[in-house]
Amino acid sequence: MKLPSGYQHPIQIGTGAYSHVYRAWQQKLERHVALKVLQVSSGKQAATVEKEVRALSSMHLSCLPALYDVHRCGGAMIIVMEWIRGIPLSRISAFHFSRESKNNIAAELIETIATVHAAGMVHRDLKPDNVIATADRGVVLVDLGFFEMGRGRVQEKSTSFVGTPAYLAPELLAGKEDIDYRKVDLYCLGILLKDLVGADDDKMISGLLHADPTLRPADGVAFEREWAGKIAAFKNKCTDSEITGATAEYTAGILFDGAKSMYSLGRLEDAYVHLTESLEAWPDNSEALDFLQNRFAGPVSTGRHHKALTAGVLVTIGLGALAGAYFVGKKSVRSGTESDTVFSGVRSERYARIVPVEDSRHTSRKDGQAALRVVEMIDGIEGVLAVRLPSLKGQLLIDNVEVTPDSLDNRYIGSFPPGTHRVEWRDAVMRRTIGETVDLLPFSVKTISFERVSGEP
Repeated sequence: MKLPSGYQHPIQIGTGAYSHVYRAWQQKLERHVALKVLQVSSGKQAATVEKEVRALSSMHLSCLPALYDVHRCGGAMIIVMEWIRGIPLSRISAFHFSRESKNNIAAELIETIATVHAAGMVHRDLKPDNVIATADRGVVLVDLGFFEMGRGRVQEKSTSFVGTPAYLAPELLAGKEDIDYRKVDLYCLGILLKDLVGADDDKMISGLLHADPTLRPADGVAFEREWAGKIAAFKNKCTDSEITGATAEYTAGILFDGAKSMYSLGRLEDAYVHLTESLEAWPDNSEALDFLQNRFAGPVSTGRHHKALTAGVLVTIGLGALAGAYFVGKKSVRSGTESDTVFSGVRSERYARIVPVEDSRHTSRKDGQAALRVVEMIDGIEGVLAVRLPSLKGQLLIDNVEVTPDSLDNRYIGSFPPGTHRVEWRDAVMRRTIGETVDLLPFSVKTISFERVSGEP
């Protein structure tokens, strides 16, 4: 992508049907910004975008990203806006959020919709990707292209619509011409709340999901007022630490993916900038540390004024703390009986892989606890699968071959060749099969857990 003058180190952080979003470094003001790239086919469309940006830039709401500038570059409009550091609701399934955190996010989301409607605006494409949970400013709505204003009140009549199929209100699917997009927003809010807080609050949520829009509340303000007591009970700012940790890991993952992409394109400076920033956010990511050690022999000169850790310092921290590579594994659960929504809860665990200097043995252990087992790497080209089980009452199969777990700790650890492997646990107690397909790299450890906490969603 060709950037306007004064921006560098772009990394794609989002994409949609009509636009792409990048994060970049604004050199003059020394800050990260988000660049939304919209394709336009005429000068009239470009003028419309500029007009909407000017109007929206005057709306100083903490639940919306601030707008800084707009540029026309060839056949595209580039909107410069605030980069929101947070985690989209579509990604919280990768982290173990407590019930209290989910309730707090739900309360903040309701307040955000009420604030937007009170300002005479609608969103029109509410979905998990467009809702960002933050630790310092509540819930923020993104995707500027779907906001709409109209002389201080919501535009109510429309013969066309935009949106995401899974979150379309019935009146849109029916092709009705008289659409109140405040009620469309409320229907989408109902779906999001249902995934966040579940069936415990059916009465509150069901009022948003009426097929007949006239039976829904008038707008977000009316809904917030009606359920003020429930919303207040949901709020718990003590859960912000969970969002902070998830945000750091999520952001680090995006930056590391960007670093690998830039490296493959031969853009070494961009790769180094993203890689060092990724490690600042998540210092114990062994894959990123290995990438830094193996791809960069020394520091890379960059034009950025803000702080970046050097390769030597990072490798020293990583190797000194762990005496080798530090591996972070994810555990996930898949079941035919479990809800397949983007909000289904998945736990995450961290594991370390220690490589003693005196030999080639690899020890996998849960961070901060005793080692699980020493695993011999055959010819140095294999990887390790570490599987944690809820019990021994069942069958563990890897690539359709039954393997025997350790009877002392309900775990199985073994060496396997690089490639794709299918791991399944046939639980005799729950009478169901849980499985996951994983990609195993040489010299890596892939950790899978089929343990479940009783009663956990």
